[in-house]
Amino acid sequence: MRLSFWSYENPAFVGICGGAMSLKGAEILLVAPRGDSYINVLFSVYKRSIDFTPVTLCTIEKRELSEGAEDKIKEVIENTWKDSPPRLLFIVTTCTAELLKIDFNAIRAWAEYILMTPVIFIESNSFTETESEALDHFMVELIDRFTVHALKTRVPSVNLIGPYYFGFREQSNLEELHSLLSSLEIEINSTFPWKANIESIRYLPAAWANISLSPESSMRTLELLKSQFNQPIVKTIPIGELGIKRFIDELAALGLTDGKLKLSDKDMLYGMGSYIGRADNFAHSVNAEQLRRRKAFVFGSFTQAVGVTRFLAEELHFPVVAAGTYSLALADRFREELAGIDTEVFITNDFKEVRQRIMDTQPDLILATQMEKHIAADLNIPSAIISPPINNEMFPVSFQPIIGYRGAAHLADLIFNPLTVGLEDNLKRMFGEDEDDIEEEVPAV
Repeated sequence: MRLSFWSYENPAFVGICGGAMSLKGAEILLVAPRGDSYINVLFSVYKRSIDFTPVTLCTIEKRELSEGAEDKIKEVIENTWKDSPPRLLFIVTTCTAELLKIDFNAIRAWAEYILMTPVIFIESNSFTETESEALDHFMVELIDRFTVHALKTRVPSVNLIGPYYFGFREQSNLEELHSLLSSLEIEINSTFPWKANIESIRYLPAAWANISLSPESSMRTLELLKSQFNQPIVKTIPIGELGIKRFIDELAALGLTDGKLKLSDKDMLYGMGSYIGRADNFAHSVNAEQLRRRKAFVFGSFTQAVGVTRFLAEELHFPVVAAGTYSLALADRFREELAGIDTEVFITNDFKEVRQRIMDTQPDLILATQMEKHIAADLNIPSAIISPPINNEMFPVSFQPIIGYRGAAHLADLIFNPLTVGLEDNLKRMFGEDEDDIEEEVPAV
């Protein structure tokens, strides 16, 4: 079988489902013609905890396709939730279900009346709208429906906007960010949509500011909160130790902290504090010297590509021959973020163009998505996955952040480990590759 098409972003309904599955107390009705329900399998494959959001599948058969599916959908809703309605119900349609002539807004209103619970249907177009855009749309809809004006919290607090079910190493990153903000004496008012509920969404306006963890899927949401509730946006993402410094400086400029870390002896010995400076120490090590004679190629989502490129160039002094993103909507901002770095910046969502750029630049290391890992294997170039789309490496069972101090140390390992440097190079030059030098055994006479 030959790969004929690859998309770096899933269709819109995956973003809506991912957002809904990130919430507490929510349930999903997935409407899909037979054979189009693969998303349920996708959820179960990558789920790493036991609190699995219930997804009820309403399969549209040939009969409903010809006669109308409204009665079938209503029947599923009544049979499933009439006696035990969820706290929040989402009606989600797959790509092909969107093509059916069904008035889902009417079904939503009927279900809300019958179940006496909030029912959400978010209109989307999976043929023109990406997963990231749909997630942004999802958050805007919930804010419009549930938020109220609220007094600001007594002590400095922030909302973490953007983390969700299909984010890159989301759980590890959130744990690390909690530790960092706690050491700066900043409270977290709400994380949205990750682990949010109707109550926490209602009081999003109580925070002093909003931290953007994934601009590609949250800019409309952030601008809405800024315009309606006068909440400034913290745009810096703390990837790398210099990124952390810029992040803290931005928080301090908004009056949220004095910029000084308050860490206990235990933190300094065993926790986040013990990792402060590790990435910087590595950057000045003999091993890191090897990196400066090589060149890297970076490609991924806006957040990951910007963070990793700056970490490579500014902290490890690892030359980056090309840095690109498939986040087309943030093309101008991507160029601005990397304006001071000596690299070829490009924006594309065509994997064939990315492959051609790799072949043209001949990098020593590729840091990109799952697709580029396949390309790297074909071209015999070391690689590591640093960005969505969805793959197993996005959901580690262990603690593997890429933001914060522990994230900087882990990112240094992620970059360095695929390469063969130093002593390994010398050994290869002296003894050669095993598979080339092992002589065939002479059969016994």
